[in-house]
Amino acid sequence: MAPRGYLSDDAPRSYRVEGDEPSTVTIERSECIRASVRAIRVRLGDADGAPLVWIPQAVIHEDSEVYAEKHVGRLVIARWWTRLQAWGKDFGA
Repeated sequence: MAPRGYLSDDAPRSYRVEGDEPSTVTIERSECIRASVRAIRVRLGDADGAPLVWIPQAVIHEDSEVYAEKHVGRLVIARWWTRLQAWGKDFGA
């Protein structure tokens, strides 16, 4: 099992990752489950068992469709943050 906050290699991958620009990562089919002032809880994909992660509000790009509770769509986040979280090559790290 991956450490908390990390994505395991066997997590269902029902989403597509694109790099719109060198500084961002776009994750298709994301859904915000919860939101706070500092972070959002996001389901990465629509498959059963899709990973749930907390993403700081500060790393969410202005082009993101997902930034508040119950938003569904493209999640655009800073590439440096995916590297910091060791998300791996699926996330442009």
